[in-house]
Parts: sequence; structure tokens; C-alpha cells
Amino acid sequence: MKTFKGLTTQEVTASKAAHGDNKLSSKEANSLLSIFIEAFKDRWILILLAALGLKILFNFVGMLFPAIGESNWYEAVSLIFAILMSTGFSAISEYRNEQKFNTLQEEASKTNAKVYRDGKLKEILVDDIVKDDQILLQSGDKVPVDGILLDGHLKVNQAVLNGESEDASKKPLGDNPEPSSSDLFTELKVFRGTVVTSGEAVMEATQIGDNTVLGSINTSLQEDAKESPSKGKLNKLADNIGVLGYSAGSAYAVINLILGFLALNKAHNVTGGSLFLLVIETILFAVTIIIMAVPEGLPMMLALVSSMNSGRLLAQNILVRHPDTIETAGYMNILFSDKTGTITEGKLSVVDFFLADGTLYSATGESDAPDFATMSDTLKTEMINGIGLNNDAMVADGNAVGSNATDRALLDFLITRDSLDFDTTTITEKEQFNSATKFASVTVDSGKTYIKGAPEFILSDCYYYLDKDGNKQTFTNDVKARFQDLSLEQASRSMRLLAILETDGDDKVLIGIVCIRDNVRSSIKETVETMNRAGVQVVMVTGDRKETAVAIAKEAGIIKSDDNIVLTHDELDTMSDEELKEALPKLRVVSRALPLDKKRLVKLAQDLDMIAGMTGRHHCPAL
Repeated sequence: MKTFKGLTTQEVTASKAAHGDNKLSSKEANSLLSIFIEAFKDRWILILLAALGLKILFNFVGMLFPAIGESNWYEAVSLIFAILMSTGFSAISEYRNEQKFNTLQEEASKTNAKVYRDGKLKEILVDDIVKDDQILLQSGDKVPVDGILLDGHLKVNQAVLNGESEDASKKPLGDNPEPSSSDLFTELKVFRGTVVTSGEAVMEATQIGDNTVLGSINTSLQEDAKESPSKGKLNKLADNIGVLGYSAGSAYAVINLILGFLALNKAHNVTGGSLFLLVIETILFAVTIIIMAVPEGLPMMLALVSSMNSGRLLAQNILVRHPDTIETAGYMNILFSDKTGTITEGKLSVVDFFLADGTLYSATGESDAPDFATMSDTLKTEMINGIGLNNDAMVADGNAVGSNATDRALLDFLITRDSLDFDTTTITEKEQFNSATKFASVTVDSGKTYIKGAPEFILSDCYYYLDKDGNKQTFTNDVKARFQDLSLEQASRSMRLLAILETDGDDKVLIGIVCIRDNVRSSIKETVETMNRAGVQVVMVTGDRKETAVAIAKEAGIIKSDDNIVLTHDELDTMSDEELKEALPKLRVVSRALPLDKKRLVKLAQDLDMIAGMTGRHHCPAL
């Protein structure tokens, strides 16, 4: 790797003055007092305050005119208690959740990064990175900014941004123009929040803080949320109760004044004093009617239930930032869901493998094909060597660790079958995966080379294969036809195909094709059906290619008919808001999706008066 000196202290100061630092913006944390005061703006609380004011006035009038009515402060005290309990419960609950959220943000900002400065490699806080900083990235590191690679190669997991479980390859920018920040699938740029799974490289920070893709998502999440449907209905009820109370009080006042005046006139007692007492008496009883119309215990019970539900969810490590979110979930009628870790298990695993002649072996029992154990010893040995030697993952406590998801899936396959009898000490040469050639290889001391990679790239000059007995055979046209048919069939089952080859002299020999998949959760189909019966439309939003996304959506029960709409990011991008609104009721899948696509979908759904939800293990750390 090249030698890097990084920025000087003076250059860091100048960059910070011109572009700021790498901190993500956040709303100023509200104090408990400010949240408590804000709670008094609730419409129900305002009605209770109005009732309290009238009750206090009633009591003072009763004290001044004992003959008219008894002064009773019990009702006023109960109103004060109801107001304080309601505002107190909601304020404490919201404050507690906000503090928890802020703590999580603070902990995230304390992460260190390895940065070259003044000719030395230093560890600094991620927040202190400036534009043009040169940062060393190694396996396991979280990328702290958006930028380009200056040297080295990486594999990164970008699921936090696009939901894609498959690792992405990254290479130096070189003489190429820097790609757009919206192109999450480019090999020439790395993005904040993604995780390095293998490799080592030095990157240059080109976008920092809120200017990163993750920063823009963070900013959008801080926008004020819409009023919850339940709160809207309660506010309407409050308005109706207010109108009813004041109407009933006013009607009583008019009727009582007319009847009272007629009674006084009949008794020939229409005097200034009698009329004054009549007016006062009428006002007091009208106030009583208004107060009786107010359900003073309702706001308190709503706040108490909301606080209790938030507490229960927090105990299960579910952070509810806004208590209204719980109520809103009950009104949801469209759900945008990530694929990885939500619809699928979020872990790659070997499902099947097949030979060039069409012989299929099952790894999971999904098919009636024979298992790995039925293989001939010769073929099994070559398969184990092809998978185990050409692999950067390691065994720890009976599980595969390190490297990338594909390597871990392959090694886990061997671990579960006690097939770790390959000797890594025989390796003499190793070639890491290259994004251009799409393969990785190892050479052992016998001179044999084992190759793994994408079939469409590495089988073009392969003319031989191993049959089920482990014998070398020639690829005939009939064999190729069966091989192509089985490959297409497996791809339609959302499989990722990985070819395992060996060399025999100058000849490439296909050992077999490994079928890897992020399995659909066993319970997801029932879950989708339950949501559909509840009137909730489920839309899968994923970074996968269209064919894979459709296959998974069908297996999960999301796509059920031919009129269900499937869109890619590119297709979505060409549609106007009105066109997308028209398509939304039949939309079931969005593939190759970008984070801001999700924001747009939610906004348009809300414009159609739909209650939209978003779920996923990466994009919704807090409700």
C-alpha cells in the first residue's frame, strides 16, 4: 500500500472552517419542563383548563352569594389533579424516550476512526473528521464519511442504506469522475454507515456530516411528524364536546332567563336586585352544565395507557420516540418493508448445489434430491477443498466468523456437516476476489488451483466438469442445455449461484454450482396474510435486482396476481408523483431501491390519506 501523510494541522483547521466537521445535526434536546409546558397545548388539556377556570369562578361567586349556591372546591381539585396527571405522564414518558435516543446518538458519535494527519496515523473521533481527510479502512470498520478510495480494495456491507445483504466491492477512483451520491451500487465510492467486511484501503473524505447519504436520511427523519389519526379523532371529539357543552349551557341560560323573567313578572317582582340574582343563578348553572360535559378522566387515562405501553416496549429494547406512534400503528393501511432481516432471515445459507450434468444435491431438504452425504468420496473431497480452501472465513466456537457473508455461508455449510478436513497449510498462492474478473482463487502445493466466482464470468473457457463419481467429463451440447435449464430454475428461486472450479493442467474443470440464498422467514407468509386480512398492503422495498426481489416476494405471499406492480428505482425515478400515486394501490415490490425512494413513497402514501408504516432492521432504530 502507498504511503500517506494526510492533512496538516493547518489544513485541518482551514477545512473545518470552510466545510465544518463530521457531526450529524440533531434537534436540540428538550428539557422536562419544556415538554411539560408543551403538553398544555393539547386540546383536551385546554378544555380541562377552561372547565377549571369556570369552576373557580363558580366557587368565588358562591362565596360572594351563599344564597345562590354552595362554594365547593372538590371538583376544582379533581380537575387540577386530572390536568397534572395527564400532562405529567405524557411529559415524563416523552422525556425518558428522548433521553434514551440521545444517549444512543452520543454513543454512536464516540466511535474512533484511523486518520492520517501530519504524516502520522492517528485515531480520532468520527465527529472530528474534516473534508479531504485520508482515512484507513480495515475489516470490521464502519465507514465514517462518504468518499473515494485512494488505494486498496474493499468489500463492504451496504444493508444500512439499501437493504442489500450481498457485499459490494469497492476499488480506487483512479482517473474516473466521482460518481453521484445517489449511486449506491457504484464500485468507485464508499458511504457512511456501511461496514467493511474484508480488505484494506485508504479513502478520502469527499462528503461529511449532513452532506453524506446517511446524513441526509438523518435530517429527513427529524422532520415533524403528522398528527396521529387517533389524536385527530380525539381532537374532533373534544371540539364536539366543547360545542355540545357550550350549546347546552347557552340553551339553558336562554330558557332559564325567559322563564325566570316571566315568573318574576307574574309575581310583580321585576326589580334590579331580582334580575341580577336571576342572571347570576343562570350563569352558575350554565357553567355547571358545561363542566359536566367534559370527561375529565379521559386525557389522564389516555396519557397513562400511552406511557405504560411506551415503558413496556422500552423494556423490550424498542424505543418509541413519540407515544402517538403506537396509536398510529393501529390505523396503518400500507407497510413498506425491507427485505433483509425482515422478510428474510438476514443470513446467507447454502440451499442446494448441482453438477454440470444436472445432478442436484439438497442442502436443506427443500427438494427430494439426495443430500451431500450421498456424494462419491472423490467428488466430495473436491467440493470440500473448493469451498474450504478458497475461503477467508474462520471457525470460532463452532461458527464461521470474519470475511464476508458468502464465505461465512460456505464455511457454515461445511461446519454443520463435520466436513472441515481440508488443509490450509497446503496453500502456496492466493488471489483475492476482483470486481473486474469476478472470481477468487487459491493454489495448493500440488499445483492445482481452486476457483470460485460468478458462473457467467468464469465458465466461458471451461470445457470440462466432474460427474457424480468424480470423473472428468467433457461439456457436450446436451449437458450444457441441462446445465442452463437448471441454472435458470435455481435463479427463479431467488438463488445466488456460485461456481466452484479446479484446474487439471491447463484445463478448467467445473466441480459444481453452489446455490446460496437469504432464506425467507418461515413465518413471513402467514404474517403477510394476517396483515392483508387486516387491510394492510405490504410493499417490499429492497436493493436486490428485480428478478430476485420478485421471486422472494412471491415466496413471501406479497405478490399474488399478475396485476401486482413491480418497479425498479430507475422506473420509479422516471414517474411523476401523480403517476406513482395512481400505481401505489397495486404496488408490491420496489427493487434496487435507494433510501430516499422510501421517503418519497411514504410521503405520497400520506398525500393519499393513507397511514404508512416502514419497518426494517436498519432504517428504523426508533419509532
